[in-house]
Amino acid sequence: MKTTDTNAAGQAAHTPGPFTAHDAIPIGGYWRADVRNDKGERLCAVLKRDHLPKTTANANAAFIVTACNAHAGLVALLEEFAAEDSQCRTDWLSLKKRARAALADAKGGSHE
Repeated sequence: MKTTDTNAAGQAAHTPGPFTAHDAIPIGGYWRADVRNDKGERLCAVLKRDHLPKTTANANAAFIVTACNAHAGLVALLEEFAAEDSQCRTDWLSLKKRARAALADAKGGSHE
């Protein structure tokens, strides 16, 4: 799996996304739901004991995917908002639409 050693700030960088959750399969007494990148490489595996519902492993993997995929958009939006000095910004509507889209991504919903 290809990763970048550091990002522009010199911090450890993560495997690039987007990511997807894959249906849990039984493995040695556990349900394993994989989180994979767009090349099919496993980023992580979510394990739940097999006496717990398979749906729990799937839901946990889906939550991880939603959070990871929404992260960059939320950070970019907050950085832009935090850098804004003026109370007379002319494109608040544009920023508000982007905020709604970023929140929808973070909640795993649609952009309506």
